[in-house]
Formats: sequence, structure tokens, C-alpha cells
Amino acid sequence: MKTRGPKKRGEPWYAAGYREMQAAGAPFTVCTRRSKLKDGRLRIRCVRGLWSVEGEDRKAVLREATHYFQQYHADGEYAAILASASNTPQHTTTQSLP
Repeated sequence: MKTRGPKKRGEPWYAAGYREMQAAGAPFTVCTRRSKLKDGRLRIRCVRGLWSVEGEDRKAVLREATHYFQQYHADGEYAAILASASNTPQHTTTQSLP
């Protein structure tokens, strides 16, 4: 049984569920970490250690991780992380004094 979805040349290994991850939005990508285990399974975990999902079917793992994320996000668990991520300056400039 093939668990990976159609993959175009040059796409990342988790590309099968990437559209679903984008649909979940930027907060999901800021507050989670994805990793590929040695046995080929995908793991998505919360950066705060509140939950973790792993499995072979990438779309199912992403769907379940998104579900957990949305529940904790609705409860305000990620407010501090998202606030600090949005307040982080992208570029810093220095001004020289005369």
C-alpha cells in the first residue's frame, strides 16, 4: 500500500498533505514541528508539548494534528507564542551616529 500522495519533483517529503497544512494557516506552522521518523512515519507535535500525533498516513496525521491544534488554539494556549511571533521584526536596521 502506497501511503505517499502524488509527489512532484523537488517537493518536500511531506508534500502530500501540504495543502491541508496551508489551509490550517500560519499559526499552525508556527506552533507545531514536523519530523520524519526512521521508519518513515510522520510526527507532528506541539511546540508546548501539549500533544503529538504520528502515523503512516500523512493526510490522516495532518488532519488529526490540525484538530488538536484548533482545540488548543480556541482555548488560547498559543496566544503568547503567536503574539511573540507577530512582534518579531523581520529585519533590523542600524543607524550610525555622526
